[in-house]
Amino acid sequence: MKKYIALLMLIAPSLAIAQFTKGQVYLGGTLSTSINNSNYVVASGSSSPLKTTSFSFAPTAGYFVSPKLALGASLGYAVSSSDYDYPYSYITNNTFAYTILSIKSVNKSLQVGTFARYYVPLATNFYFTAQADLTFTRSAFDQTNPSFNGNTFDEVTRRTPSYSLGVSVRPAFVFFPSPRWSVEGGVGTLSFTRTRYLPNVYSANNFTLNVGTFTFGVAYYFKR
Repeated sequence: MKKYIALLMLIAPSLAIAQFTKGQVYLGGTLSTSINNSNYVVASGSSSPLKTTSFSFAPTAGYFVSPKLALGASLGYAVSSSDYDYPYSYITNNTFAYTILSIKSVNKSLQVGTFARYYVPLATNFYFTAQADLTFTRSAFDQTNPSFNGNTFDEVTRRTPSYSLGVSVRPAFVFFPSPRWSVEGGVGTLSFTRTRYLPNVYSANNFTLNVGTFTFGVAYYFKR
C-alpha cells in the first residue's frame, strides 16, 4: 500500500495541470497544411483534375482575459500551389494537332492576424478549443501558362499581387503532457475571404469549408 501511495505522490505533479487564470500568457506556433482535389472547367467545357496543396506557419502569442477565453495575435507565412492539365487542339502547318497543356500557379503570402480562443476542459490535461481568426494577408500570385509560338509552346509566368481580409473558425484539441507545455491538433476550417487584386483589377469573395486542413501546434504557458 505504501508503494502505491509513494507512486501516486510521484506522478501527482504531472497530473495536476494548473487551470488557466486571468492574465496568463502563452507563446507558441502552429503549422497548417491542406490538400484539395477538385475539377477545373476549361473554356471548351471539359473538366480537368485540379490539385491544390498549401502550407503555413504562424508564431502566436495569447493572453487570457478569463479562465476560458484567450485573445492573441499571430504573424505567419503561407504558400500554396496548384496545377492542372487539360487537352488542347490546334492547327499547325495545315495539320490538326492535339496536346496536353499544363497550367501551374504558386501563391506566397505574409499574414498578420488576431484571434479569440475559447477553451472547454474535457479532462485534467485535455481541452477542446474553438478559435476565431481575423487576418490581413499580402500575397503574390504567380501563374505559369503555355503560350503558342509558331509550332511550339513556351511558358509565360505572370505575377498578380493582392491583399485580402479574412475571417475563419477552426476547432482544435489541446493536450498538456506537462503543466506548461501543450501540443494541439485540429482538422477543418470554415472561412470567408475578401480579396482585392492589384493594381485595382477586381475584387473577389470566397467562402470555404475545407475539411482537408490539418493544423498542428506547440505552446508554452507561463505561470501566473
